[in-house]
Amino acid sequence: MASSVLLEFKGRVVDSRRQLIPGMLITRIESDDGKVTLEMDTHEELIVFHRGQEVEVYISRTKPEYREEIDYVVHATLASLKEAGEGENAYLFSAGGLLFMLRTPLKLDVKPTEKVFIKVAPTQVTK
Repeated sequence: MASSVLLEFKGRVVDSRRQLIPGMLITRIESDDGKVTLEMDTHEELIVFHRGQEVEVYISRTKPEYREEIDYVVHATLASLKEAGEGENAYLFSAGGLLFMLRTPLKLDVKPTEKVFIKVAPTQVTK
């Protein structure tokens, strides 16, 4: 059986900006080594990430443990995957209309229409 965790990395929010749709934000995270990026839709009533915030990202087949009202966890479907050139792979996940675009040099063991969990967890919690 394939491993439950498909990808995990530590990174930092490098951008978070409003979209055209009220309340919607697009947040960009880069891994500490600069090899992986995740751009994701969020809604300000669910969770807001801030530029410079350190996070841990997990993509797995099984539901991860999470902290209520702190971690952002979605059950998403792989909608599309392609080679994006120069050794980069692009994976587009959809979670109820929220989009998650992952770019990585790694080839993930995931197939189109497969469901996965995506977890983005702040490493430090502020009140």
